[in-house]
Amino acid sequence: MRLSPLSISLALFAMLAVGRPAVGTGPIDCTDYRGKGRIRVLLQPDLPAKAGAPKDGLDIRLEQVFLRPDRMLLSVDWSGLQQRMLAQGSTEQIYQPSMGMVIERRYLHLDQVEENPITAIETSLVWLGRGLREAKSAHVVGKEKVLDYDCNITEADSKELIEKLGGLVDTGKGGSLRDGKTKAWVASGYGVPAKLEMYTAAGNLGMNLTMDELRFNTGVKPEELRLDVPAGTKKVSIDVDLAEKDWQQKMGQNLRKAMAAASVAHPRS
Repeated sequence: MRLSPLSISLALFAMLAVGRPAVGTGPIDCTDYRGKGRIRVLLQPDLPAKAGAPKDGLDIRLEQVFLRPDRMLLSVDWSGLQQRMLAQGSTEQIYQPSMGMVIERRYLHLDQVEENPITAIETSLVWLGRGLREAKSAHVVGKEKVLDYDCNITEADSKELIEKLGGLVDTGKGGSLRDGKTKAWVASGYGVPAKLEMYTAAGNLGMNLTMDELRFNTGVKPEELRLDVPAGTKKVSIDVDLAEKDWQQKMGQNLRKAMAAASVAHPRS
C-alpha cells in the first residue's frame, strides 16, 4: 500500500465530492464551523500486528475553520511537518513553515469547471458531507451520538467515493481500500461527519477520521480566517487559467519557475 502521507490527509476529504443525490439527512443548517481532529492511516491494514504492538500507521492532526460560501482555513500537522491553507473565493494560499514561503494560486474561469480545484475548499467537512449525501451507494445503517450530536451512520462503497482521486491513493492488490466500504457518522441537521472510517475489501479498518472538537454556527467572521505568517515571509503568486486544457501541467511549471526566482532573489539565511 503506497500512500503520500501529507496528501492523504487532504484526499480523505476531497474524495467524497462526487455522485448524485441518494440519501437525505434532513435540513442542512451549517453556516460555519470550527473543528479539530485527527486522521489515522494504517500502512498494512490486512496484516496482523505483532503480539502486544499496535499496527504501524501515520497520524495526522488537523484543524478547520469554515465560513459559507467559500472561506476555509485548514491546518495540518503530520509528525511535525506543518502546513496551513487559506481559501477565499477563487484564491488559495498555502504556507509551509519548513519552506518559509507562501504560495498563492489565483484561479481564473473557476465557473467553467465542474470540480473546484482549490484543495482547502474540497477538504471541508461540508464538501465531505455533501459527497456522502450524493453518493448513489450511500444508505443509513443506524444512529449514534458523537460529540453530543445525534448522527446518522451512513455507509457507502469506497470505490464510488475515491474514483476521482487518481494517484493520491494507490492501494495495490489485496488489501485495497477501493474495494471496501466507507462508514461515516453524519451530524443530523448539519450534514457533516464527526467521524469517518474506511475499510479494506477484507473488512479491516484502513483509515479513520475522528473529530475531537466540532462546533457549528458560532458566528465565524471573515477576518478570523487569515494566514498568520512571520513578518518578511516570501510570497509567490501565480495565475491558473482553468480554461486551458493543460492547466495542471502549466500550473506546475509556472509554480516551479516562480519559486526558483523567489529563492534566487531572496535566499534564506
